[in-house]
Amino acid sequence: MIATALIVQLSFGEYLKFYSINFDLIMICVIAVSIVDGYGYGLAYGFLFGLILDLMGGHIAGINAFIYAFNAFIAARFMETGIKKKYPLLLLIVFVVTEINLIVEALLLYLFNFDINIVELGREMLLKPLYSIIITMMVFPLFDLGQKERWEFGFQNKEEN
Repeated sequence: MIATALIVQLSFGEYLKFYSINFDLIMICVIAVSIVDGYGYGLAYGFLFGLILDLMGGHIAGINAFIYAFNAFIAARFMETGIKKKYPLLLLIVFVVTEINLIVEALLLYLFNFDINIVELGREMLLKPLYSIIITMMVFPLFDLGQKERWEFGFQNKEEN
């Protein structure tokens, strides 16, 4: 699922930025994996796909790997507080993680002497969570569907006593 999100993000996401539609499908999928499958899987997938993005053309090697792993960490910590998997709370988690993601990314770029535009950052902090929530409403049901039904091929061996 995350590999598909990577392909969709790189192919369609860049074209939508021309229309000021900016979302991070990979971050949403990493949050979904972290919530559905657990802390370890979220960190592993976040680091792996962040590193792939960095190698494909990131500004600083390792920044996306760190940010996506950090996003999985934050989402897992939210779930450890006892929040149940209700849809509005999951949207709140995506909103909070998106805002933290934007702030951490801007601070890391500033730390490495990249120019940051405060006006652009403010616009992204208003619009990117909105687009992320809209995409979340489409992606999370796919992860839930994968958790509810397990398909197995072959025969099930049941011993009767």
